[in-house]
Amino acid sequence: MAAKIEEIYPPHINSFAESTNDSVSAHQIINQEFKICNQLSWNFEQFITTYTWATWFMKRWDEYVDESLSYLKQQFQLKFFEGTKESNHKFLTFMQFVDILSMSYESKQFTQRMIVACIMYIILGGKNIMCAF
Repeated sequence: MAAKIEEIYPPHINSFAESTNDSVSAHQIINQEFKICNQLSWNFEQFITTYTWATWFMKRWDEYVDESLSYLKQQFQLKFFEGTKESNHKFLTFMQFVDILSMSYESKQFTQRMIVACIMYIILGGKNIMCAF
């Protein structure tokens, strides 16, 4: 459970199951984790970081581009996780905004999710989609 929270890229649950020589299934691990977390009265919202929200929003955007804006993909670099120089630049710019705002005292009055959503809006250009890039 600690690896899921501490690691930037946590191992997949199937990796944990495989490490037991499949004596425990992924479903059994999840059920046991759920029991432990309930017993400890954990609030999972407190463990979500701005990085988690940022990657979640960027992945949803990339899925939207694939599903609804495919006709523009040929002309513009719209995605964050495409593996190109341009998409990497978009990702780094996005995360730099996240870092800067996360360190700002004034930003503490807003939820991490709200801050990341606002950054996404700015990066994508608001009503004028992609004007920042």
